Amino acid sequence: MHPVTSCATLLLLPIAALADNFEFTFPQDDDAKVDLSRTVQVTWEAGDDGRRYTQLDLEWTGETTGGTRFTYSIEKNLTLSSGSYSWDPVNETSALTSGKTVLTDDDDFYFVAKLHNINETVRIEFESDKFPVTGYANISSLAAVQKPGMGLLVLAGLLGSVICMI
Repeated sequence: MHPVTSCATLLLLPIAALADNFEFTFPQDDDAKVDLSRTVQVTWEAGDDGRRYTQLDLEWTGETTGGTRFTYSIEKNLTLSSGSYSWDPVNETSALTSGKTVLTDDDDFYFVAKLHNINETVRIEFESDKFPVTGYANISSLAAVQKPGMGLLVLAGLLGSVICMI
């Protein structure tokens, strides 16, 4: 074995180890949108983590136009090797609607998989790629929500200047 070959192999080992970890396969790319008015098929590949862990807890995280982050636990103790879960977001969207929550139209949403074995605490977590959502009545641009506030600040500054001049 040549020293150069063994050094190169050692450098590639951490990269190879990462290549076979858990990975969400939907949603995965920048074009993926999740429609909250329909059942969502969340899919994943367990990779080598499928040999180390048997279960996962699935969560959905997002952001409101007010900048508040929220997380809903979707399901616990799913079988990791199943590779998918059909999520009906009706409970989550009902809760968000009852609170008059306005969601952003940006890529501010993602799933979290918490891997573990039966009757054990969570050992490792993975996040999906971030994605926008559709199919919810109260979605708005974060910029549109912030612009009126900026206008009020400018107006307040102008009024303050006028009062000081009087």
